Amino acid sequence: MKRMPFLSVCRGVGASDGRKLSEAALNERRRRVMKMVLSGTTIAAAAEQCELAVRTVWGAVKAYRQGGWPAVTVRHGHRPQGVGRALSREQERETQRLIRDHVPDQLKMNYALWTRQAVDELIARRFEVRLAVRAVGQYLKRWGFTPQRPLKKAYEQNPAVVDRWVNQRSIRRSPKPRK
Repeated sequence: MKRMPFLSVCRGVGASDGRKLSEAALNERRRRVMKMVLSGTTIAAAAEQCELAVRTVWGAVKAYRQGGWPAVTVRHGHRPQGVGRALSREQERETQRLIRDHVPDQLKMNYALWTRQAVDELIARRFEVRLAVRAVGQYLKRWGFTPQRPLKKAYEQNPAVVDRWVNQRSIRRSPKPRK
């Protein structure tokens, strides 16, 4: 007798991942699998036919035994977007506007560019809210601000002087004749 790998037995052959299904699709599959189990189909066969993991079917059976049909339906535990954030929408908008329209130096901050630490200091000054550096990074990513490398060109650079300097150095470093 050929042994099946442990994972294929636990998940059922061809089982799809229930976490990636929409809430409605998952609940429909759970109701269908429960009807099959109640009509006498084995757990493994019902799981395979409904493309669910055996563990998911057992969860549906357990829920049905404890609470009947209403307990078979599940809700994904997603919280609504924006709930649980440290800044309100108005505070977020004001922070975005300040970052977009000003340089930290214009706001009397000791930074040349906007960094996560500079944004944290801005938020602390304006709204008296301290955030972790990681949280500031998540806000910046959510707002569409991406890390940029500073230009390596000096603002006061004079192109004529630079060309003259480069030419002088290249004259001094002219290649030596080969022997």
